[in-house]
Amino acid sequence: METSDNTYRDVFRTKQHMAREFVDAIRSGTQVDPSFACGALIQKYIDAAIESHHSKSWVCVDG
Repeated sequence: METSDNTYRDVFRTKQHMAREFVDAIRSGTQVDPSFACGALIQKYIDAAIESHHSKSWVCVDG
């Protein structure tokens, strides 16, 4: 049976691909996808969704 603990272990501890890709990109001076800018934009949408939920109204997101 798949559990969240197993998923976490598989993604972050066993494969370590995200951290490795990030470090390799820093070493080689290349971009990694998704980028920090992409993550920041997604965070804006998450924050707007939370604000919209609390205010029970639409929230405009620039970006």
